[in-house]
Amino acid sequence: MFVVSCSYVHMLDVVASRCRLPFHSYLREVMDDGVVIGGVEIEVHVLGSDALTVRRFFWSQDGVGYLSLYNDAAFQAICFLQGLYGFVVLDYNYHGMMTYRELARSAVVLAASLVRSSGSVVGGDASAAVGDVNDASRQQMLHARLVSTACSF
Repeated sequence: MFVVSCSYVHMLDVVASRCRLPFHSYLREVMDDGVVIGGVEIEVHVLGSDALTVRRFFWSQDGVGYLSLYNDAAFQAICFLQGLYGFVVLDYNYHGMMTYRELARSAVVLAASLVRSSGSVVGGDASAAVGDVNDASRQQMLHARLVSTACSF
């Protein structure tokens, strides 16, 4: 078995190309106290003007190795560019899929609990008792299916 990791640095290179950024680069600075910080500098077009551009800087520190030093800064730049250009990054990594799975399970459990709690309301009319039994059995079956679905995630 092996693990493949996606780098935000590589992703930023792809995004910069697709968004046709005039310029982007990776910077490294050593502060007065010896702390090394990594940064990303991007240049984007000002909306509504083809000639005007704006430069933005994103910084991170405490990286272990060359890529991780720039990874957080590249992630910040990607988030900024997402807000500006409105693109979506599809993330199929294990952590993202597990988060989605837990979110889906929580939504199903919430729906099941709402079905269960709505069945506890009983009307005062005796003529509606037969209808209430049918509704209650349908709600129990729906609840059982929802719980079964949540357990199968």
